[in-house]
Amino acid sequence: MKRIAVFGAGGKMGMGIAETLVSKIGCEVFAFDVSFSDTEILAKSRQKLWLDLYNLRNEDKKLFFQSVEEVNAAFGKVNWLEMNRTLVSVYLQNCDAVLEAIFEDENKKIELYGMIEKYAKDDIPIYTNTSTIKISRLAENLKVPDRLMGLHFFNPVPVMKPVEGILHADTSSTVVRIAKNLSSRMGKKLIFAPDVPGFVVNGGYVPMIMQTIEEIKNGADIEDIDKAFTSGRWVVHPPARRIVEVLIKESESLVGKYKEDPRLKHFSESQARESIENLMKLGTNMPAGPFELNELLKSGKAEELLKSGSEEKRKLYLAMGPGRFIDLVGIDVALDCVKSIAIQDPSREWKEPELLLRMRAEKKLGQKSGKGFYNYESGAALEYPEPGYARIVFGEGKRNSLSAKTIKELRAAFAEAGKNKDLKAIILQSRGRNFATGADIGEFPLCLKEEEIRKASVGEGCFLMEDIADCPVPVIAAVEGYALGGGYELALSCDMIVAKEGSKVGLPEKGLGILPGWGGTQRLPRRVGLEKAIWMILGAEDVKAEIPWVDFVLKKDDFNWETLKKITPAVLKRKSDPIKYDVSKRLSYAKKLIEVWIKVKRKEEPEAMLLALRAIWHGNTQNLDAGLKEELRAILGAFETKSAEDGVRCFIETGKHKYKHETKKAE
Repeated sequence: MKRIAVFGAGGKMGMGIAETLVSKIGCEVFAFDVSFSDTEILAKSRQKLWLDLYNLRNEDKKLFFQSVEEVNAAFGKVNWLEMNRTLVSVYLQNCDAVLEAIFEDENKKIELYGMIEKYAKDDIPIYTNTSTIKISRLAENLKVPDRLMGLHFFNPVPVMKPVEGILHADTSSTVVRIAKNLSSRMGKKLIFAPDVPGFVVNGGYVPMIMQTIEEIKNGADIEDIDKAFTSGRWVVHPPARRIVEVLIKESESLVGKYKEDPRLKHFSESQARESIENLMKLGTNMPAGPFELNELLKSGKAEELLKSGSEEKRKLYLAMGPGRFIDLVGIDVALDCVKSIAIQDPSREWKEPELLLRMRAEKKLGQKSGKGFYNYESGAALEYPEPGYARIVFGEGKRNSLSAKTIKELRAAFAEAGKNKDLKAIILQSRGRNFATGADIGEFPLCLKEEEIRKASVGEGCFLMEDIADCPVPVIAAVEGYALGGGYELALSCDMIVAKEGSKVGLPEKGLGILPGWGGTQRLPRRVGLEKAIWMILGAEDVKAEIPWVDFVLKKDDFNWETLKKITPAVLKRKSDPIKYDVSKRLSYAKKLIEVWIKVKRKEEPEAMLLALRAIWHGNTQNLDAGLKEELRAILGAFETKSAEDGVRCFIETGKHKYKHETKKAE
């Protein structure tokens, strides 16, 4: 297999398939998608795939590719193609197989197969990633039906091991043989499933979704159901237990479907059960499959296990409750699956659930839209708790890192707030437990990739800090938990930092082989003095949020809106005057410069520390704008160093900093 066409490559599944093909097999991929005619969407798709390749891991959790160059080589095997007949006709003539992963619309799939058959050679296999549509139903519309087979991957494709293999009566043995070889080379376990609507996994899970909606209609709470699933309490939680029993019942009925399938009738009952059990366990991360759970229930051992302290009771801990599962796949996708199975199997007498229809109409599509059964909103939001005061709240998960998306939304929020002429102050705070633990390190590999991305990424953060500093009204950073790296720089750009007792601040960028790039080397020395700033930045230290690192510290009970509002009248726009160095400071700096230079040469420190030290020294003798330009040059230079690549790679792989902290206290 040298060249494979992937249709629907802009979607989550299609992109995951393309990623796995270029990384595990090393073949060339012709990536087709209707959205690739939009240059912005195409650019985002390209960036996402590159990042996904960089972050891809081996079985031992180490990064799969050893360098940016290796990632670039794999990425270069992907041809990004619009969905038009000219391109399809040219590229399909040179491909060895087709993998279709477009959205779950039977008519669209059939239309696509017509185009493929028109331009591809007759012996080219077509594999469909459909999750619910019978393969025999799709094959009826092909001129050469024996080339079609179902290969249903699981999300996320690069991580999940199983692939459901589905045959129809005429699927050729050659197509099956190629599928086995392809799956094996992709690092997947091909497990055959009967050609029924939904196959095995969705054949069990979609009815489970329907039962979940029924339980909610009858007054059950989805959060309670989900907690019961993940804690094993579903055994004694009637609504949750009924949902699991539906999964077990559907799994039992699927055993007979193997015998009814003309291509799988040679499967014994034990082989069918083993296939179903494996697909359910591997495809949904169930610790125990439906048949094992059924045995535990029938024997009464499930209740005993739940009460015990035995490790074996973890068999009852299901990986995800149905509410979280529906949010993960998407409310719209869940509806499509329900509709698809209902069309193919009218005996079920299913109607699309009103609850899901209403959620779709309200654009509550689950994780991808930010809201579903649960709230996944991130980014930034502008609020007006009372006249004259604005609050900008942001958040991006437990760590609350500053992703490109969050930075963009923060900039928009400050721009909108600036239009309010009656505003007296803005309070900036996190919606999570930490103010912000820094820039999103997961996006850093893009800064290693190329200069233009590096400039744009760093520049956007710099613009945010300037927006805050230039805001016409005072901005107060309300810091709790950790404010580290870009998070502390975000606070430093504000006119006042008010911290909750017990919080910590710091600039640990040295650990990644880089330096602060959003104003930290310039604003921190003007706040705390040259010596303390050098100690924190070169030592990658974090400290208790106390004066002078912050302006005020509030006890936990006082850290609230009312107290913060009372402080605002005393806040003035912060000035950042240049620092004047006397002889002793110059001598101290010269000594530090030599010390750092020696450590860099010995590879005890990253090259970025010399850049940081120079930016701190030279930048702070000038006005703030000039100093920030000095820092920008330094951070862009740091990302070009080998130590930056090693430091970022180390953190992504292990979660730990490569370069150690210093232990000397600040003067």
